[in-house]
Amino acid sequence: VIAMKHIDLADYPRRDHFNLYLGMAYPYAGVTVEVDVTDLLALCKTKKMSFNLMVLHAVALAADEVPEFRRRIDNGGIVEYEECPTSHIELKPDGTYAEFFAESAILSPGFTPTSSNTSCKRTI
Repeated sequence: VIAMKHIDLADYPRRDHFNLYLGMAYPYAGVTVEVDVTDLLALCKTKKMSFNLMVLHAVALAADEVPEFRRRIDNGGIVEYEECPTSHIELKPDGTYAEFFAESAILSPGFTPTSSNTSCKRTI
């Protein structure tokens, strides 16, 4: 169970933003950034580790450092989780793909997105 705390909307500086997203059927925001992964790639090659898995792990850890990324709408209010699972798409050999959610703790060298140890998995 992931710990969470409720955010007091009376003093919340982003209350207007919250009210905008509250009315949406599926409030979601995505972020795209450019990152230099040269050192990570070299490390993965040296240690014979999955580069893809290590990128997912690094992204999960970085996202958990930003409190706003850990906040969710819950019953008309806002909760902030201690950590939040990240969502990913994995291309399958047959050309379809699977969406999975992963907690940073399970993103380890032995983890594969198609294994049964994902916290949530669905094929689309």
